[in-house]
Amino acid sequence: MIRKVSIKNYRCFEKCEINFKELAIAVGRNNAGKSTLIEALRIVSIGVNRASSINYTLTPNWLNIDNDLLGISPSIENLDISTNNIFYQYGDPPSLIKTYFDNGVIIDSYVGEDAKIFVVIFDANGKNIVSKRTAKDLNLSPINILLLC
Repeated sequence: MIRKVSIKNYRCFEKCEINFKELAIAVGRNNAGKSTLIEALRIVSIGVNRASSINYTLTPNWLNIDNDLLGISPSIENLDISTNNIFYQYGDPPSLIKTYFDNGVIIDSYVGEDAKIFVVIFDANGKNIVSKRTAKDLNLSPINILLLC
């Protein structure tokens, strides 16, 4: 289960931290960031869902982080996410959606230009997950999002 999400430089969020309980409901006025939060969780969800089925690669060139980290680059093509105004106040990439799970796992989901995604997963001991096999051993729970309009 997700315990906390930290969002940096993503759409309307310069820096935001949200704590979750077993059931979380997003309520707020128009343009408060509810849809952006759900979009961020959808990006995390695609990383969780693909972690044990996609090959791990080195950090891509567009991402200026530790080049020794391995992660996955899942496609978000089917998520219908707009590539316009991804970065806070038209700032520079990347955005970071850092997700903390109650089992100690941390997932860093980076969003770059043209909605390129790179997901880095760390186990409860802070060790970088480097393969489908080790990701499978984490027993990550799927993220379920229910939208009521």
